[in-house]
Amino acid sequence: MTRINEGIHIIAAVGFTIFTADFISEGKYERATFEIGLNLALGIYPALTQRYNRARIYNTIEKMKKRNRIFK
Repeated sequence: MTRINEGIHIIAAVGFTIFTADFISEGKYERATFEIGLNLALGIYPALTQRYNRARIYNTIEKMKKRNRIFK
């Protein structure tokens, strides 16, 4: 499920980037700054966090499997 959520946030990040580029081209720098903040908070940060957590979970599962092999 984390891969799906990550994909949604990456799509949102692309959308925010498009809006930001549009605001910059129109000279609306304050609005572009706001969009960059939204992009970081709602798009990029959650996607990276989900990717990081997924890697940690997979590593933990592998360690648990190795421990169970030792005790079997």
